[in-house]
Amino acid sequence: MTHQDEMDQMIAEGKTATQRKQRQRLHAIELKEAIQSVYEQDTHFNLPKLHLLLHFAESIRRFGNLPQFSAETAERAHREQIKNAFYRSNRGKDVADQMLRDRARRHVLRMRILTLLELAKEYPPSPEVIQVLGLYDKKTRLDVQRCNRQGVQPEQILQAYFPERDKSREKRCLRTGDRSYRFVHNAKLPPGCKRSLAEYILAYYRRDLKIFTYSVEDIKGWSVRRYKQLHLPVPNLYATSEIRDDEDEVSGFTVMKVRADPDEYYGKDQQHFVWLTTDRTRGALDHILPVALLYLFKLQGERESGRACALIRPLTVVQGGQPGDYHGLVHVRERDERVEDCWVVNIKSIRGPAHLIPTGEPGNYFVNNTVDLKTFNTVYV
Repeated sequence: MTHQDEMDQMIAEGKTATQRKQRQRLHAIELKEAIQSVYEQDTHFNLPKLHLLLHFAESIRRFGNLPQFSAETAERAHREQIKNAFYRSNRGKDVADQMLRDRARRHVLRMRILTLLELAKEYPPSPEVIQVLGLYDKKTRLDVQRCNRQGVQPEQILQAYFPERDKSREKRCLRTGDRSYRFVHNAKLPPGCKRSLAEYILAYYRRDLKIFTYSVEDIKGWSVRRYKQLHLPVPNLYATSEIRDDEDEVSGFTVMKVRADPDEYYGKDQQHFVWLTTDRTRGALDHILPVALLYLFKLQGERESGRACALIRPLTVVQGGQPGDYHGLVHVRERDERVEDCWVVNIKSIRGPAHLIPTGEPGNYFVNNTVDLKTFNTVYV
């Protein structure tokens, strides 16, 4: 058969390149029409996760990033409550009942661990309780790991270690600072501060330190070094009995980072709020108050050597700090202009980052509790 005969046969059978493209195009059109008919008649995509996409842009403009839409909780719950429970079952006919009993048993054991931990803080625990709860310091934990690898029984530990009582772990750290110190009277404060930094420092010395020997002119000659970031070690819910290599689990703290320089979202400055320990609040926010973090600095004065301080703007608690009947949140708002606008405080009085929910009115917010995502996952997942 000649080449011309082969070409004639391919054309007769519809195997030319042009015809193949035409058939593929017709097939794609038919497939698209079939899928569209399925969308319209047999199913719908009115799902919560797809509906939430419509609100992402507005949420980013108002609140910044989107931690409230995080899928970590749901994904981890699916793994811990469904997948792992299914693997631990015998996969028989009553697999659903086995998974529910496994979930209930593990939840009860976690509540029992929390109870034992609270009792261990009040009364000297036995070596068995210390071993079950894993109340070891870092050195002892490494020794236990080594004994487990070697198959040797570790020595009994008679002294329990509680991470939240380790003062060396509670140190707040300032990071990302300027290269050098500058005089206090040259410090540039954020917009909205009515007075100079020297006046705020003087009020701090008289209010908290009870020192009345300095004047504004004396403080203006001191030096400050500005920082942009504050590292806050927040205690974990409880020490786990599992031996892990994660530093946060070993130390018992999770380091949270808070910035003092405002971020910009769509041309607007986004403030960062933290929890401040104070005696000026009552109600649901007993001894804590949400404040805006404005300025971080170290003070170098006549008798001062690197005192770490923060300039904050406190918020006013509405209705005596009582939660609302409808939503259960505490209402706070920005302070009136007639009230003292900013404070200088020691960074040791800052507990951790705070999440405020705008109410829709300018300067008004709702405050949720201080439970973070990691604590929620530890208890309920």
